[in-house]
Amino acid sequence: MDSFDEQLQKRLQARADAEAEEKRKVDEQDKIALERAERSATIVRGSAGIVFKNIAESLRIRGLEAESSVSSVEKLATIQHQATATLEVKTKTGPQKRGRIIATKHPQRDTINLNMSPNFGAIKDVEFEHTNKAGIEQAVQGWVLDLLDN
Repeated sequence: MDSFDEQLQKRLQARADAEAEEKRKVDEQDKIALERAERSATIVRGSAGIVFKNIAESLRIRGLEAESSVSSVEKLATIQHQATATLEVKTKTGPQKRGRIIATKHPQRDTINLNMSPNFGAIKDVEFEHTNKAGIEQAVQGWVLDLLDN
């Protein structure tokens, strides 16, 4: 039979090995989560981010206040990562009108969700393939016109 010191050393080594394996698994999960987050941010920036920037520029030229931005929020405790593109529009003259669209990538699909406030008619949320920039642009343009009309 092994001495107490030998048994203790074996148990401590087994525990250290188990902790090292758990750390390796967590590091691998973190790496995968960060890769997904980077892909999501790239998709949001490359689709809705570009559309929002172009529309904001067009609206400013026509005398409206419009700001577009792309941001990325990371919660390290849970390795959650949310990339968003935002378009804010408001009138400078006449009755005050303001609205905001927030675009996010769907967690399981390569699609963009647009959340509109105020609603576009009866529509609050709409989903597009991230490659469908023309569809995203048409929805945003329709929403801006509806915002100005109502």
